[in-house]
Parts: sequence; structure tokens; C-alpha cells
Amino acid sequence: MKRYISLILSILIIFSALGVTFVSAEDKSESLASLPEVKDGFNRYFFLLPEDWFWDESNVVGIYWQGSDTPCEVWPGFEAHKADTEDVYYYDVPVDAETIIWNNHYINSEIDYDISRYNKRTDWLTLKNTQGQVIPSGMIATVDPDWEEERGTYPTCDWYCYYGNGEYGNEHTNKEENTYRYYFYLPEQWDTEDSQAAVYWWYPTDLGDSVLAEKTNIDGLYYCDVPQKATFLCFGNSKEAALKSKGESVYVECKYQRGKVFVIDFDKTTPSNEFANEYVYSGSWYIYYGDGTFGVTERKGDKFYSCRSFGGDNPAPVIETNRYYFYMPEEWDNIMSSTLHIYWWEGTNHCGSFWPGYEANPTTTKGLFYYDVPKDVTSIIINNGVTRISSPVGIDFQSKNIGTEYYEPGESELYPDGLESFDNMVYVINFDDMYYELEGPVIGGDWYYYYGDGEYGTTPQKGDVVYSNRQIGTPPNYKRTAPEENEMTLFFLDSVERTPVYVIYTVNEDGKDKSATTILTSIARSDKGLLSYAIVPEDIKDVYFFYNEDVKTHYIKKNLVHNAMFSFGTFVNGKYDYKSTLLTEDLDIIEFISGDSDQNGKVTIQDATLIQKYLAKKTLLGGKGLQAADFNKDGKVTVKDATAIQKYLAKS
Repeated sequence: MKRYISLILSILIIFSALGVTFVSAEDKSESLASLPEVKDGFNRYFFLLPEDWFWDESNVVGIYWQGSDTPCEVWPGFEAHKADTEDVYYYDVPVDAETIIWNNHYINSEIDYDISRYNKRTDWLTLKNTQGQVIPSGMIATVDPDWEEERGTYPTCDWYCYYGNGEYGNEHTNKEENTYRYYFYLPEQWDTEDSQAAVYWWYPTDLGDSVLAEKTNIDGLYYCDVPQKATFLCFGNSKEAALKSKGESVYVECKYQRGKVFVIDFDKTTPSNEFANEYVYSGSWYIYYGDGTFGVTERKGDKFYSCRSFGGDNPAPVIETNRYYFYMPEEWDNIMSSTLHIYWWEGTNHCGSFWPGYEANPTTTKGLFYYDVPKDVTSIIINNGVTRISSPVGIDFQSKNIGTEYYEPGESELYPDGLESFDNMVYVINFDDMYYELEGPVIGGDWYYYYGDGEYGTTPQKGDVVYSNRQIGTPPNYKRTAPEENEMTLFFLDSVERTPVYVIYTVNEDGKDKSATTILTSIARSDKGLLSYAIVPEDIKDVYFFYNEDVKTHYIKKNLVHNAMFSFGTFVNGKYDYKSTLLTEDLDIIEFISGDSDQNGKVTIQDATLIQKYLAKKTLLGGKGLQAADFNKDGKVTVKDATAIQKYLAKS
């Protein structure tokens, strides 16, 4: 079995606790068109992050503004969203905002003696030009390369038109709106120092010249947005090659192939009858899966490929896979998740920093999923696709590190003679095999022979002993500590994931109705949105949720009970119709013991030692463990907290 990599898992979880969103190449947008629509009353602005603004404790971009009816209230403002290429971020700003500051979303009061070294920010950028007109939506701000960084000064920026994929300039684009996107793999044989992937089409309009294709973040992969009426096109490794349909180029039918990728098959290449020393190339269109891989099925499944071309010097393009089945325990299926995810950190198409990994394929059996994993992947993690942000709430789960190679003789109690492969077997969670990390439980299990129809066992052929349950053992009690007396917890699920979210509620004091405001705390994220909570008085009369830049005026007067969850429904007559769901008690917020940095339920000398190691950067802390480490409640974790714990224990 592959050795456990608990350190890597801890890093992933800590990154999640810091609010870092991991995105795979499969999820990376490769065009501006794939970003969410800009809502009325907002302009979208982009920012190119300078390399020297990125460091270990600041790897996102923040935006702060003033001059709006809804200004930022807390520095460094809002966390910007990743755009369509590396180092480009965006955020939708109210049209009445007058000035903004881009920053690296980091602030630390302990290092303000050298703020320019760590806390990077631009100067105030006006959102109006010299004629008093608002900077149009879709512009990108870039730091002036000639500014001279000095202590206590901040760089200026220039505004440019943003074209997508990291490109910008002074001219507005005039791209054809009614287009289809086609992908092309430029073969290695065509990829020279001077090559430029180019595309040409003849109908509906004669270009007069070919156009350069757009490069993706995948080596050798390009795309082009072509008019919808085009039925044939030619792509090659130069504008001339594409224009003349000869040399290193290929002429293909593109009708009905939108969104697919064309891959050349050199085994089908033949000499040209028209031009000497040239060839007629051929290939096929494939379903493009978005991460440089492609195949013949709608979903990435049975067989898929990851290569620039077929034949010739690049044969055998099929990636060999094993099919693994997984049973999803009922506890993993909750308001934030209805599917399983598979993660691996090494081998073909590994997920890298993309947590929680690939979404598994559902079967016809309830709770049963499968995924075809490359054979060179030696260990995986299964999870329910929920990324925890701060405190564990009993809705995000993951397995231990699962070996996918084989069992040595004597390694498994179920298979004392060992197993050569887990191909077509099913992994079942065992709640009796579980340990706790700083952020929550990590659960083990075992492989079983899968018989189909949701049944499995420990023998190759279906025999006397057959199982069909979704897990083994007794699930732990995920019930959390209830709020204080006369208080209740309200949850808010937001599919848009804008933060912060506030709740305004009405209370009666001395016979008069008064309003109070509380900011919600984000606790989990999945493809269903961002889950936040707030603890409010039990006797409130009504509430409404709102974003800092987008006030919602529809009051909620019903279902205001403990553990009620709300989310936006339909938007009618300028107001949202809120949906309400009563949650189970296992979503109550967990409490922590001050000083209990290792989260074992008590304060010991090990907690002080852990804090010292954390400050020396020899270990990691996150979530409730990091909060508990602030023993003296001064808002930061320092050596004073470790000393205070030691003094506390000495007096106990």
C-alpha cells in the first residue's frame, strides 16, 4: 500500500480553511463567455496580479471601494474571483462606486513596519475617465511597470480593454458574437520555434487572411471561435499554412462539432497528389473534457485520451484505467452534496491543487458511484465534494488515503493471501476505522468484490455471504453544541457565493421594534453554493439577508426556528421569494475549548508545544484549532498564547 500522506492532506485542508478555492484545469474558464453574467447595476473589472504580490500567505486578490451606497466596511474588502487565465482576477463593482483599490488580501498588524514588503496594494484607482464617464465594464487594471516601489508608496495602474486569456490592449474587440468554439491539438511535429496555430474558413465570409488561434493553458492545445454558419475550416501551424490548406495544416468539416477537439492521426496521413513533398493529413473530432483530455463518450469515463496526435511516433494514445466503485454513506449525502468526488495527487491527470478532485459517475444503484482511474495512480481519496471553510459542521467528509495497487499477503485481514488488483471492485467506508484531524474525521474502509446491482462480498464470485449496505460500522454522533439559551442558529445557502452576507432582524425592546445586523460566518462550500450561519435572538420577529453590494428587501416572517436554512428562490417584482428548509441538529455549530489547539477536547502541555511549532512554521494550524490557539483572546496567535497556557496549567 502507498504510504499515507497526511501532511499533504493537512495542507489541502488548511488551504480550504483559509478560504482558498482550488480549481482544476477542467474547471478553468478558457473564455470570458464562460464567466457568470454581469448583473444590472454592476460593472466587471479585471486585475492582473503582479508576480511579486504573490507569496505564501497571500495568494488571492482583494478589492476595496468607496463612493458607493454600499461601500466596503472592512479592509481589505472582498476576495476577487479567478478569471480565465493565470494571475487574472475580476470582481463586479456597483456602478456608483467612484474609486477602488486592488490588494493582495493580506493584512497583519505585526509587520506594518515594512508594509510594502507583504501588504501589496495599488493606489486609489478612479472609475471615471477625464470626461467624467464611468470606466466601462470589462476593463483590466495593470500595474504601471515604471513605478518605483518605495516605503509607504503604492503603484498606479493603467486601464486597458480586456480580451480574455490574459490578453489586453487599447482597442475594443470586434469579435463575431454568433460563433462556435472549436479546439485543436497542434501535433508535436508541427510545433516549432516559429509555429503559430492558425485557422481559416471560407464560408459565410471570406476572411482574406487566416486568424491566429487562442492558446489554452494545456500544452499544444488551441481553440478558435468560428462563425456558426461555417461548415469547413483549416488549421495549421502558421497563418500561411492555414490559408493555403497545404504544408503543415489540415482541412476538416466542423459542422456539428462545436466544443469538440480535433486530433490528427498520422497513420492516416497520405502524400499529396497536388503538391510535392507535402501530405494530406486526417484525424477525428472527439468530445473535449476540459482538462486536456478527450474521448468518445459524453462524460469522461470508460476510455479517454491525453495526447497531441495519433500514429507515427505517438502510438497507443489510450490511457489505461481501472474502474473503481464507491458506496457513498448516507451521512455524506446532505444539503451540500449529492455526489462523490475522487482526488489523486500523482499519476496521469492528477488533481494537483484542485480539491476535491473529479466528480464520480453515478450508477443506477442509490448511493453507488464509479470512476475510471489511470492505472499509474497508486492512491486516491474519496470525498463528498464539500470544502470546509472554517468550523466543521458534519457535512463535509473524506476517506483516508486509499491504496489502489494491490494487497501484499498478510496486509489485509479480509484477503490474507493478498490481491493483485482492485479493478472493478467497490470501496466501502468503515466508520469503525476512523481518526480525527484538526478539521474533522478521516474515515477508512476496504475493497470488496463487486457483483453488480449494488451487491458485494469478499469472494471473487457471488457466494453465501453478500452485502448491500452503504457502509460498515456505526457512524459517529455528529451532533454539535446548541446555541446559548434564548438564541437560535439560522443558515443561508447562496449559490452565487458573494461575501460577506449580512442578516438584519427585528427585535422588540421596551415595547419598540428595533433593527440589528449580524454578519454571517461561512462554513462550507460545494457545487450547491456557499453555506453560512448566524446566531440570533430566539424572539426575533422577522429577518432578511443581504450582500454588501446587493440589498434584498423581502422580509422573512415564517419558519424562523432553530436550524432553519434559507436560500433565494424566484425574483419577482424586485424581491426574492426565499426558500426555507429545516435542517437536522447535526448542523449546529461546534464549540471549541480555548487553548485546545490540537482539538482533543482538553488543554494540555501538548497544546502549548503545538503553538510553538506552528509559530516556528514546523506544523500547521487551521479552523477551530487555530481559533483555540488564541488563548489570551488578543486576536492573533503568538508565543504569548503558549506561555499563557503553560502558566494556566501550572496553576491547575
